[in-house]
Amino acid sequence: MITINQPEILNINGRSRLNVVLDIDGKKQELWFEVDKAYEKYLCYERSDAFLIGILPWAMRKKHDITCIAPVTQELLYNLNQHLLPTLYKHSKNLHPTKVITQTVAEPIENDGGVGTGMSCGVDSFHAVLNHYKTGDERPEITHLCINNTGSFNKFSNYARYGADKAKREVYERARNVASLLNLPLIETDSNILGVVGMFVEVHTYTSTFATLCLQKLWKTYFFASTLDYSYFSLEGHEYKDPCLYDLLLFSSISTRGLRIYSEGSAIDRLQKTAFIVDYPVVQKYLHACHREGGNCGICVKCRRTMMTLDILGKLDLFKDSFPVDYYKNNIDEYLTWFAKVWIEEQLEGKNTKSNALGGNYYERFPQNQPLYPHILAGPYGTRYSAILASLKNALPSTYPQETIIRVLGKGDIPAPPSIRAKCAIIMDAKTGKLLYEKNADVTALAPCAAKTLTCIMAINKGQLDRKVPMIGTDNPDEKMTILDLLYGMMLSGYNNCSDAVAVAISGSVSEFVAEMNVFAKKLGMQDAKFSSASGAGGDKASPRDIAVLMRHALQNPLFRKIIATTIHDCTSSHQAYNFESTNALIHQKEGYNNRKYELCIGGKTGRIGQEGSFISVSQKRQKLYILVQLAITDSINPSNVGVYGFVDSAKIHEWAFDAT
Repeated sequence: MITINQPEILNINGRSRLNVVLDIDGKKQELWFEVDKAYEKYLCYERSDAFLIGILPWAMRKKHDITCIAPVTQELLYNLNQHLLPTLYKHSKNLHPTKVITQTVAEPIENDGGVGTGMSCGVDSFHAVLNHYKTGDERPEITHLCINNTGSFNKFSNYARYGADKAKREVYERARNVASLLNLPLIETDSNILGVVGMFVEVHTYTSTFATLCLQKLWKTYFFASTLDYSYFSLEGHEYKDPCLYDLLLFSSISTRGLRIYSEGSAIDRLQKTAFIVDYPVVQKYLHACHREGGNCGICVKCRRTMMTLDILGKLDLFKDSFPVDYYKNNIDEYLTWFAKVWIEEQLEGKNTKSNALGGNYYERFPQNQPLYPHILAGPYGTRYSAILASLKNALPSTYPQETIIRVLGKGDIPAPPSIRAKCAIIMDAKTGKLLYEKNADVTALAPCAAKTLTCIMAINKGQLDRKVPMIGTDNPDEKMTILDLLYGMMLSGYNNCSDAVAVAISGSVSEFVAEMNVFAKKLGMQDAKFSSASGAGGDKASPRDIAVLMRHALQNPLFRKIIATTIHDCTSSHQAYNFESTNALIHQKEGYNNRKYELCIGGKTGRIGQEGSFISVSQKRQKLYILVQLAITDSINPSNVGVYGFVDSAKIHEWAFDAT
C-alpha cells in the first residue's frame, strides 16, 4: 500500500515547495514540486490529484494500491476508474489493478484561466508555443511558458556525461531568452519525482502532468507538445514503451471541467511541424534538439534527425548559429549512412520496434523519421543515399534471426518481452535450468564476461585464496596480492592483469591455464565456447547458452555470489592500497557513470571488447532466481551507449521475467 499524505507548502531557500510524505509499505519518502515564490498561490495543496497521477504508473508496476489522505477531484477519479485504468489493464498482463482509496470533491479547483505549455526549445515545443501565440482566432492564446525538471536533468540522465547541472543551466537560460523575446512569463520548476518513480521514458508524460496538476489553480488549458501524431496510437506492450503512444487516451482521462489538457500538434508529423516554425528568427537562434548536451552536438540521434529535416526544407543555413552546419555538410555521407541504417531496420522489423540488426536503437527509429525518407530519395542526395542503402542491404548479417520465446514453468503463453539491443541473449531459471527466453542463444560472440567468470570459479574451486602471488603489469615487479583480492579486481573492475596473475598463480602460465579452462568448459556443457585467454582480451567467444550454463554452476558457490554482489572492495597488496569498484551499474551507482541501479539485481559481470559489449546479470525475487546473458551489444552511431543499453535492457527483461512467471 502507498499512502499519499496531506500535501503542504514549505518555504525552501526562498522558493515555494509543494511537499507530501509518501508511506510505502511503512517506509516514508518525500515527494516534492518547487516553484518561485511568486507562483506559490497556484500550488494545489488541498487535493491529491497531482501526486496520484505522478505515482500511478509506478504503483501499477510495483503492485501497490494507493490511499490518498487529501481528496481527489471526483471527475478525475471517475476518468481513471472508468476509462484509463481498465484500458491499460486490458492491454497488459504485467500491471497490477491498482485501487485508489480516497474521498472525492465534485467541484473542480478554481483556476486563474491560464493557458500554458512547456518551453524546452525543441521542434515540438516551439510548434506548441507559436501555434498558440497571439492567434486572434478560436485557438487559446498562450499566457505562460513553463520549464519543468521532472527527470531530464538528474545525474543519471542522457546529460550525465556532459554534466546534468551544466546542461540544466544552459537549457533554462535558453528558455528565459525565448520567453523574454516573446514577452511571456516563464515558470521554472523543479521536482524529485524521478528519484521516486524512476523509469523516465516509461513515465515522463505522467511526471509532466504531475507538474501541471501541482499548479492547477493557474491553468484552464495546458498544451503538451506531442511527440507523435495520432496515427501511432498504440497500447501494445505499453508498460515498456513511451506513454506518448497513448497520449490521446491519457490526456482525455486526466482532463476535467476545470482543466483541459491537449496533446498539441498530434494532427501533423514532425516534418510539418518543422516547416511551420523554421522561418521564425527566435527558432533559428534558439532551436535545441540535442539530448546529450546543453547545445546541439550534431551527432546524437535528435541532432542528426533535426539537421536532415532542416536540410530537406532548404533552411539549414539559417541555423548556423545553433547547429554545426559545416560539420554536417563535410560529413554528409556519415549522416546518409545513419539514415539508411534506420530505414532498413524499420523495414525489417516494422516501425516502433527495437530490433538492432545493424546496431541501431529504438530512439533512432522513432516514427519522426518516417516523413523524411521520400524527401531524401527525391532530393540532391538521392543517388548517394540509394547507393549507400544498397550496400548496407547486401551487408545485412544472416546469423541473427528473429528472437524466440520459450513457454516454460507451466504458464502457457506468456506476454511478449520488451525487445533488447543485444544481438544474442538468453534468460535462464538458475534453479531449474529451464529457459524463459532466447534470442540467437547458440550464436557465438565476443564474451570477455565469460572468460573472467570461468577464471573466477576455477580459482575458487582450486582453493588457497589467501596465498599471496606476484602481480602482473604493475610498476613494482616484486608486488604481491592474495588470489582472493585479485578475483575482486578482475570481477569488479575488470582488470585483465588480475586475471593473468590468477592464471599464472594456478597453472604456472596463462597458456596452461587456458588449456584447463577449455577442458573445464566442456565438462560443464559449454558446447560452443572457446577460450584463448583468462581475461577475454584474446577475442574469446561463447554463446549465451554456454554462459548461462557457466553462471548457473558458479552461482552454487557462496563465495562467488558474494564477489559478484560486492560494490567496492578495499584491499592492500605488499606495496600499496587498492580500491576495486564494480562496473555493474545495476548494483552500484558509481560516480560519473550513467548508472541504472536495479534493486532486484544480486550481481553480474560486465565486459567489452572494442565497440561490442556483453553483460551477465543475476536477479532474485522471493524464490525466483534468473540469469540473463546479453552478447553483441552494439551501437554504430554512438558506441558510448553500449554499457547503458546493457543495464537498461537487463532491468526490463528481469522485470518482465518476474511478472510473466
